[in-house]
Amino acid sequence: MKTTIFSLLFKKRRAAVLLVFFSLLLSGVNLLHSRSGNSTSSAIAPVAAKSTLIVAHDVPVSGSGPTIFQTSETVQPRDTMNIQGNGFAPAATVWLQLVNGDGTLASNQLRQLSIANQSSYLIQAVVPSDMPAGLWATWVQNATVSSNLQYVHRARVTGYDSKEVSPGQNLRMWGRNLIQSGGDYHTAYATFKNGGTVLTAPATAGDSYSLTIAAPAGLVPGATYAVSVSNGLGGIRGEPLLSLPLSIRSSGPDVWSLAVPWAADFVFSGNEYNIKTDGRLPLHAVGDGITDDLPAIQAAATFAHTHGGGVVYLPSSTYYLDNTSSTLTIDSKTVLKGSGPTNTILTYGKNAGSDAQNAFVFANSNLVGILDLGFQNLNTSTVRNGSTDNNNLSTTPTSEAFFKNISWQMGSYTKPILGFYDRFLIADSNFTTTSKQYSPLYLRSNNTTIRNNTFFSGIGREIIHGANLVIENNTLTVDGNANNPFFSETGGLELSYSSNVAVRGNTIQVTGTVDHSVNDLEMILTQSAEIRLSILGTPTSASAGSLSDSTKDWSSSTAFDPYPTMSYPYRNDIDNVVAIISGTGMGQWRSITSHDLHSITLDRPWDVIPDTTSGYEITRWTADRMSIINNTIINGSEGVDLYSGANDTVVANNTITNSGGIGLYGLEQHHASVSLTDPAYDEHYLAWNNLFTDNSVTNTNGLVAAKIWINLIESEGVNARGNVLLSNEFRNNSLIAHNPNTVGHGQLSYENNEGYYDNIFYYLTNEDPGIIGVIGTIWENNSAQNVSARPHLNLGSSQMTVHYSGEPT
Repeated sequence: MKTTIFSLLFKKRRAAVLLVFFSLLLSGVNLLHSRSGNSTSSAIAPVAAKSTLIVAHDVPVSGSGPTIFQTSETVQPRDTMNIQGNGFAPAATVWLQLVNGDGTLASNQLRQLSIANQSSYLIQAVVPSDMPAGLWATWVQNATVSSNLQYVHRARVTGYDSKEVSPGQNLRMWGRNLIQSGGDYHTAYATFKNGGTVLTAPATAGDSYSLTIAAPAGLVPGATYAVSVSNGLGGIRGEPLLSLPLSIRSSGPDVWSLAVPWAADFVFSGNEYNIKTDGRLPLHAVGDGITDDLPAIQAAATFAHTHGGGVVYLPSSTYYLDNTSSTLTIDSKTVLKGSGPTNTILTYGKNAGSDAQNAFVFANSNLVGILDLGFQNLNTSTVRNGSTDNNNLSTTPTSEAFFKNISWQMGSYTKPILGFYDRFLIADSNFTTTSKQYSPLYLRSNNTTIRNNTFFSGIGREIIHGANLVIENNTLTVDGNANNPFFSETGGLELSYSSNVAVRGNTIQVTGTVDHSVNDLEMILTQSAEIRLSILGTPTSASAGSLSDSTKDWSSSTAFDPYPTMSYPYRNDIDNVVAIISGTGMGQWRSITSHDLHSITLDRPWDVIPDTTSGYEITRWTADRMSIINNTIINGSEGVDLYSGANDTVVANNTITNSGGIGLYGLEQHHASVSLTDPAYDEHYLAWNNLFTDNSVTNTNGLVAAKIWINLIESEGVNARGNVLLSNEFRNNSLIAHNPNTVGHGQLSYENNEGYYDNIFYYLTNEDPGIIGVIGTIWENNSAQNVSARPHLNLGSSQMTVHYSGEPT
């Protein structure tokens, strides 16, 4: 995606940066603070001085009172925290107060924070060195007018591993602060509420970003519960209501140990048909590896489907499927089961050319699976396994489908496992292809778990689009010797336009000798490659739950569909969102639930209603509420690349070796028309409220630069029309460059330079020195060896805090 962009240079900004060095020391101040009828007083403790670089920017104050939209969620004493919102006065003060275990505010633990950076929409303030650990309440005060309370260190869940659970079944949740800082899961618990029914469940495992609980036995199947989670801090104030509902389903046996909520739906698992001997079947397979057994297996699968469901059992043998003109079709309530992936092997493609049919497909069905067997492609047959083919994915998903304990030798020049799924599982399996273009997976798949698998491919990448995804403990290996000079979109795992995703504990690596100049090799990637939506404007009016623009026509049902004539099913179940990028209410976004000629309706009310000073953008998140945690990445060109914006995503505790590093991008680009079928379009992608912490990036071989960076990419003639990158935090990361160097600080290009970067990157010509598009970045306590830990900055960045550890060693 970025091969051409990376070869271009950005220019130095022509205007000067305001660099303010300060030491913070606040002591001996007494304040009487009144809020909600409760008066407290406390001496304000001193704030220890520390060296901090501030890039300051301010704008006139708008609005009559302060409102906080969000704050930094995890900070320690002496750290800087963001408070982002609306209507902060120039003389506003920021307060932090400890919350007791019973939910009351501790009257003797109130602090006024020292303000490092201040504007009407963002305050950066320093936490006092003596602030006690615990749940903190924070607010902004304009003279006598206080904002709403927000909480620091409160557990917040962004999603589940499944939106349904059975009583007694394990449920995992993803989010932030799910255990206490420095503690463990034993103090955390979940509360389930339905009407007057309230049930609780203690955590059984977890870390800061995940929590496991056993669903209470008293949950009622068929009911929907609201779930709140606490890490044990702050009593009732520590239990925010989770916005995602949880459905309860009946319990039942998990015969094949699928460990998914819908495993009990395979009630026909005891009805088994032996493909060689069962007298109920119209045909029997031979299993000699020579005779075409496709007709017999198809007849058995059809028989099982039409007789209420069943398991077609294939004893140890090699079964040949002649897929020259036929496809094995697995319909609803049918499972194909072998005696192990090295014992039961289905071969195909022996006599098939490149126009062969699929080896098998799931026929837009439900309750289907492949278990304990192996597939082997005998030549270069094109295989498309899934709902239909790559260019016309079905709009009806196959549901409750699984691959478990299978081996699939796909051969070369083959299509991947392809399809549109809901409730899908791939577990404990091995997939291998030698294709120089395709990797095994190309999925549009919701409510899906991919765990404990190994994938080996040529130079392609696994591509998965969806919501509620768990990709865990897999090994993805890319053959670096399979360079393809005609296919640069390469790498490990692409998750574009996906939400509520956990990518945890995977190893993603490149072997062999790779040509980094030819192949992108982005090992974990999100980007805007297939769905581009960007509508900008100024509201002519707005209400609490809507926004209107009389200059727009949104009457068509496809008004927010960039490609209404194409049949990609995933275009319709990705949320369109509206974000306020400038003026009153900047920093808010909402999902769009409906639209008419000039108006859009929101999923929840605005905190501050936009007005005619506001700028809005209608877009889609390319990475939404992702948790990219504890992965090992080796020998790629880029480690974690959130290329086209991101929302509420955590990248933490990853080890990235000889793989570039970590990148976060916002885009504002205009693309000219190339042809009648490729018209002109704009790209505007936002990156808001993301956290990058405790990652390790190392370059030991000198092939690709070790770097961590945040970029706003601008093209000629497209100036920032508002905030693009907002309140992104980089904390406690470590970076080891290859050789002692200081390149990158003041250089024209950063592509091959090592270190930390905070840039507006202009390709083509004529940047605008007045652009402010990167607001509220925090670089704090990051370290480096062989290169400075201080980020390289250029203009266009506002209200940034940089506190770094050490200098080159």
